[in-house]
Amino acid sequence: MMMPGVSAIDYEDDGSWRMEPLLVTDSTTTWNSKKTLNEDQLQRELSKHTEDESGSFTTAVRLSRQSGTKEQRIVVAGDADFFTVFQYARVLPQNVVASHLFHQFTYGKFPTESLKPESTDNSFTITLKDIPKQKMIFYWILPGLLAVSGFVLLIRRKRK
Repeated sequence: MMMPGVSAIDYEDDGSWRMEPLLVTDSTTTWNSKKTLNEDQLQRELSKHTEDESGSFTTAVRLSRQSGTKEQRIVVAGDADFFTVFQYARVLPQNVVASHLFHQFTYGKFPTESLKPESTDNSFTITLKDIPKQKMIFYWILPGLLAVSGFVLLIRRKRK
């Protein structure tokens, strides 16, 4: 999984949380820079220095504990944008991790079922015996009501 610019996470197990590393770097290609970088150095390509620490580093940790009847679950990652919508929309290995995390946080109920049954008021039927009633309403009653209300409005305005 590509996580350029990720920070290593240093954690200690104090016994109150169950901790397990979620993502760990490859020990042959990663290093931890010990010295402070200024803004000018971030514009250039970084390379490994002699004082840098080599090895495998944890970049994401999964924490969980029982709190009463519920289980609390937390994921701490050293890269802020590995779980963004932009990253999730791309076809990358991050999507597998993101899907797994969604699956973990929802107790196995991800992806959610968002389909709902069709509403009963989305359709209606007209029989042949209903057509004359509707013709009467739409051809005579509604236009008549509009005409009468228009006449009343005009007469009231003229009186004022």
